Amino acid sequence: MTPPSEQAPRTPARERRVPGWLRRLAPQRSWIAQLAAFGAIGLCLIGAWTIVRDPFAPTGVAQGETVADAQQAQPPAPGGAADVEGEQTISAVDEKFVLWSVTNAGDDTLFGLGEGDCSGTPCPALVRSTDDGKTWTQMHTFSSADTSAATGATQPRVQPAGALSEVLFTSPSTGYVYGGDLWVTRDGGRTFTHVDHPGSTVLDVVVHDKQTLALTASGCIQGTCSGRLEISRLGGGDTPRLAQTIAAATPTSQIDAADLVVGGDSLIVLAGNEPGSGDAPGAWRLAGDSLAPLNPGSACSGKPFSAIAGNGTNRLVAVCDEAVSAKTTSFTTVTSTDGGGTWQLLGTGNLSLPTQGGSSLATSDGEHIVAASGGPRTAADATTRTSDDNPLRVSSDGGHSWSEPSGGDDAPTGGMDDVRTLGQEFLALSRTDGELWRSSDRGGRWTHTSVAGHGG
Repeated sequence: MTPPSEQAPRTPARERRVPGWLRRLAPQRSWIAQLAAFGAIGLCLIGAWTIVRDPFAPTGVAQGETVADAQQAQPPAPGGAADVEGEQTISAVDEKFVLWSVTNAGDDTLFGLGEGDCSGTPCPALVRSTDDGKTWTQMHTFSSADTSAATGATQPRVQPAGALSEVLFTSPSTGYVYGGDLWVTRDGGRTFTHVDHPGSTVLDVVVHDKQTLALTASGCIQGTCSGRLEISRLGGGDTPRLAQTIAAATPTSQIDAADLVVGGDSLIVLAGNEPGSGDAPGAWRLAGDSLAPLNPGSACSGKPFSAIAGNGTNRLVAVCDEAVSAKTTSFTTVTSTDGGGTWQLLGTGNLSLPTQGGSSLATSDGEHIVAASGGPRTAADATTRTSDDNPLRVSSDGGHSWSEPSGGDDAPTGGMDDVRTLGQEFLALSRTDGELWRSSDRGGRWTHTSVAGHGG
């Protein structure tokens, strides 16, 4: 990227012999010179606009390079609005709506992104609840988004360019939808503005140290990425922009997912790939303006992390050293009390989950933890899952021991795609039923509610 303050190199002028016909126009040289000067100014302005308009040239972004002005979003061209999604009529949620992602915006306000309907064609739809999930309305649909890899129960985490599959709101008014692209709203989901971003895919967006950060990847195609990962700070105000590339790292192998994990003062990047592949794409901790490799050490027997969870303290909980069988996958549980600097063993192979896709972790206070397995899912033993194959496990002693939830609704047989916290509550999502799962007793009992059809 080239900051707008950096000027293009000047081309030395070449002397030329003036022809006779031009000498005869000597009395008119003054106005000719003026026209030439105006033309030169116009060319300079066009060149400068091009530099700002195309901030992510193939040369990429240098680590730590300030790009605040270069990333400033431009107004849409006359006659078009490619960079702006206008306000739509608030409506009922489609009866076949499938929830993909959910976020807590505060003040009892939840937002969800999922599969809606745009004139008979699947499209991402943003839904909102202002009463802590009791009722929902549809705020916005993205009819031009790429949904080629977004529908069905095996949605890859790495989405194609133009796709939208995840949502994060930092307040009831400000939020981001992302996946293969990135859009921001400042009015609670009524309108959206496109945000230019490095790389080809936006893998995660989080709030850390009172800043909103985006994790992006390059070299992404068909559900995997082979290029570098970058953390960029998202600008505030009315004009969205990428204010600064903070740090970057390149995984040692292809990845099919990567997450940002916030744990107190620490920010962790965890890259993953197909469960059981044996590859270790990498995990890093943000240290100043660089990403330092995260080493689990002997606690994980030299094996990579599979999932990491953090909370408001510097304590992190992670699972690693996965042992995959046709029916179940076992993990070792470890913890860090210094933001990932060192790791201590909690239990060797003490967590067992159904073998189906990836794994996820969430902790509300470092002691109460929920683990889940789910999508994108594959049943390695080619059998049909039943309610006996509960994809959820709960720990109330910081990860020393695990058990299945004690009651509530039967968990979906296809597993959980994601698990996260809502204060002291836990939330989980499953693409096999498209519903929102909640536990208000720290993971012991789970119930589910449907978002589809609300507001009618």
